[in-house]
Amino acid sequence: QISTNGGTNYTSLLLIDGNNHVSSTSFANKSISLASYAGQNAIFKFVGTWGIGDYYLDIDNFLVSYPTVPNTATVVSPSNGG
Repeated sequence: QISTNGGTNYTSLLLIDGNNHVSSTSFANKSISLASYAGQNAIFKFVGTWGIGDYYLDIDNFLVSYPTVPNTATVVSPSNGG
C-alpha cells in the first residue's frame, strides 16, 4: 500500500490472494508503476491477512527507483548547409 498524506490514508497497489497466488518455493518479481505518484513523498506498507492453513509472507529487495532514460542525441545541421 502507499500513502502520500503521511500515513493517514493508504491505497492498495497490489493484491495477492487465493485467486492469483502461485504456490512456489521461489520468489516472484513484481513491478508496479508509481508514475501517478511522481513528485510526491510516499510511505509504503505491506499488509498480510491470514486466512487458513500455513501462512508465509516473504519480502526481499524492495526497491523504489526512477526509470532509466535512454541516452538520446539530436543531430542539427548547420543553417548554412555546411
